[in-house]
Amino acid sequence: GVQVYRMGVDWGRLVPHCRLDEPDARKCRIQNVAALERYERILRMARGYGMKVMLTLFHHSFPIWGTWPSADVLAAANDRFTARDPHWHPRSSGSGTGAMWQHPNAASLFVAFGVDVVERLGHLVDFWVIFNEPVIYTSLSHCMGMWPPGPPITSMAVKVNCLTNPETGSLKAQLNMVAAHRRLYGLIRATESRRGWRMAPVGVAHLLMDTRPYSNYGEQSGKLDEATELFLKLFARYLFIDMLRDVLDFCGINYYGEEVIQNFEPATLPHEVEYSGNGRGISATGMVNVLAQFHSRYQDDDQARFVGPSGYGYVITENGIADGSDLLRPAYIIEHLAALHHARSVLGVPVRGYIHWTVTDNWEWADGYCPKFGLVAVDRDSPSLKRHPRGSYDLYRTIVGSRRVTASQRAAAWRTITDQSSTNGTHDVCRIGMSTLDRPLQMRILGGTPDPYGVVIDWRFNATRVTLESAGARRASTLLAAAMAFSKTTGIDPVAHGLARMATLSTAWEGFVLEQQARIDAMEAQQLQVSEYTQRLSGENGTHFMLDAMAHWVGLLDYPPAP
Repeated sequence: GVQVYRMGVDWGRLVPHCRLDEPDARKCRIQNVAALERYERILRMARGYGMKVMLTLFHHSFPIWGTWPSADVLAAANDRFTARDPHWHPRSSGSGTGAMWQHPNAASLFVAFGVDVVERLGHLVDFWVIFNEPVIYTSLSHCMGMWPPGPPITSMAVKVNCLTNPETGSLKAQLNMVAAHRRLYGLIRATESRRGWRMAPVGVAHLLMDTRPYSNYGEQSGKLDEATELFLKLFARYLFIDMLRDVLDFCGINYYGEEVIQNFEPATLPHEVEYSGNGRGISATGMVNVLAQFHSRYQDDDQARFVGPSGYGYVITENGIADGSDLLRPAYIIEHLAALHHARSVLGVPVRGYIHWTVTDNWEWADGYCPKFGLVAVDRDSPSLKRHPRGSYDLYRTIVGSRRVTASQRAAAWRTITDQSSTNGTHDVCRIGMSTLDRPLQMRILGGTPDPYGVVIDWRFNATRVTLESAGARRASTLLAAAMAFSKTTGIDPVAHGLARMATLSTAWEGFVLEQQARIDAMEAQQLQVSEYTQRLSGENGTHFMLDAMAHWVGLLDYPPAP
């Protein structure tokens, strides 16, 4: 009963030989014709089963020739900041985490690969996803060092700059991705017209998490985590879509759960939050939150093609749970489909499709084979990698066939959770916060039990818990895009220079962000200012946050700073 099969092609497999500094991109077109032919056979097989094909061109893996020896460059940047080098400057650090999408040739080389894929496979493709999770990819690979090309940045100030400065790091990589997407969008449309093909909608698969500050769970963390949570929303939620909204026929949303933010990273609350096997907090209501907030931002935006008269709306391009026990998955599937129904039928969010992640257990990047996302288990000790359908496979097949979720199914799935929690049942967890584990931990199943504050843990969809975003926050994120454009045209970068000034405030600040100690004492003076600007952000003056508040808080000077 499944109608759409999503898969990807591997750039590195198809173009094994090239150089980042190759001036002639035509030399880096597809070389492995046998692999391309195999992809074509797979697409034909899917269509032979009556399914449509959603093809992803970039799903994190990239050619090995996309790396370069940059560890020495990064080490020098970290050392210069630590030594308070007066010549340290935002543009000189952060980019050492690797070349790939930061290289000026990246877009042209990727488009050269994309040309051949479109020409050879385009007639078999019903939906194009140019990039999968571009924001999380560029952050984890070009700044955090969790994924190649790495390595990690150790200085928190350099890391923040890497995430926020359009001249380096994550944002520089995203800008090159935006350029590649725009070129490929035009190329796909031109090829369809020239060859008489039907128009296949083009989109992106964008990861959204329902984020909330640590203080929301009874912790006395002050306003710092609230400001950090807002800061992450501004840079991770809307900015990439803002830069592409006129060339997106649909906006794909990858949603897995919620993140609690502490010290600029995900916190772990093992007694308050039910976690999936890859360390994501489970929250079906969170899916409605992010969909409603996204649609509120774009529904009246004339430039947002995906919600316009010719747009395809939203597609849930990924949603699923890592759960080798298959105890949590039935309720997870049912509650998220119930949430999706509410977003569509009650809130009017134009969601046109849902793709479950995933059919079989997969290689989950830095977490390896530990997280089990599959409706079907894979026996990796078997020479033939034998498949074993889990119970949730049959449940999902039933739901897909009937196109409905019943009250009895919801009750039975949640009863499995509460039966397990009442007997101290456990499941595997392969990630804690930002740390991947070599071996899974056993974590208690919590659904239906009280947390330390006496609140019953219940991650089922609940319409009364849906939260919308403030108008001030929406305006502030719009100002962020404007600040980036301003910096590119004038050479004055309010964001990057402001962060540079923040980074040099004191040794106490550096100790705080690196060692995560003495949070309240070390930041007492700054907390009052963070509180003031967080309040302003939610009010009528929210639009002044990016330029006015940054200037007042850190003493913004012309960029670049005087010697």
